[in-house]
This record gives sequence, C-alpha cells and structure tokens, in this order.
Amino acid sequence: HDRTGARAHQQIIRRLFNDSTEDTRLKTSAICVVFVICDVVSFLILPVAILFKIYLNSTSMLPSFVYVCVAIFYVLAGITRLSWFNITDAENGGYFKGVPVTFIALVLPIIPFIDLWFEGYFSAYLYPLVLLVMGFLFILNIDIKKPSLKVSLFYLLLAIIYIVTLVLLQVRLLG
Repeated sequence: HDRTGARAHQQIIRRLFNDSTEDTRLKTSAICVVFVICDVVSFLILPVAILFKIYLNSTSMLPSFVYVCVAIFYVLAGITRLSWFNITDAENGGYFKGVPVTFIALVLPIIPFIDLWFEGYFSAYLYPLVLLVMGFLFILNIDIKKPSLKVSLFYLLLAIIYIVTLVLLQVRLLG
C-alpha cells in the first residue's frame, strides 16, 4: 500500500514464514495489490453502484449520461489517486497529496440524513455532485495533513453515530 506499510508487512511475513528478503518482497507486493483492489471496490465501485441505484429509483431531471459521466470521472480520478499515492506517499511525510479515496466513507453517509429532511428528492442531485467534487479533490495537487489520533478517534465516533442512527431509524420505520 504505502512503503512504510510495505516494510511492516515484509517484517511480519519474514517472521511468520522465515522467508528470504526477495520472497518477502514478492509477497508484500501481492499484499499491496490486494489492498489497492479492496480500495477500488470499496471506495470507488461501491459509490458508483449506489449512484446508479439512486438514479434508477429517482425521478431526477438529470439525463442518464450525466450520471455515467460522473461515474466514469469519479472512478478514473480515484484510480489516478491510488496510483499516485502508491508512488509518492513515502516521500510526503505527514501530508497527503489530494484527498485520499477512503475519505468518501466519511462523506457519503451524510447524504441519506440530508435526504430524510427533503423527503427523498435531494439525493438524486446531491450524490452525483458529491462524487464529482470528491473526484476533483482526489487529483487536486494540495497538501492535506494526515489525521492525528484524536481526529481518527473522532472519525470512529462519527461512524458509530451513523450506525446507531441508522439502526434507530430502521426500528422507527418498522415499528
């Protein structure tokens, strides 16, 4: 994934399997490829699948080619970001160049809550806009400070709040 993470994986593999350095590098490269594939599926393909589900279920006035163009741009920008990250992350210290693709996981869960206030009409327009903006932020040449432990804990708390709220909403809708 990144070079620091690759070194950690190399050490773990070497200890577990008593491998030579070359064998460890090959296995670490394979692990990095798996991580990138997981990122592509989780943070690029899944949001696009949700985009098309929203389009199919909405009465949006946006033509279908807008959704297709947004989806293609978003995936290409995300893949570009992941490729660039794998090449340059070790040299960039405590900063990201552009927004990491994983940040979409912080943004997208907010949309259903906004949609509740507007009774389901808003997501057909907001969701493609968010993907478009995030795509640009993935490839924008800006430095973004890597989150500290406190910020990471805040993200975890935010995820717990999302999950609890969704469960409570589901209970309210079913009950």
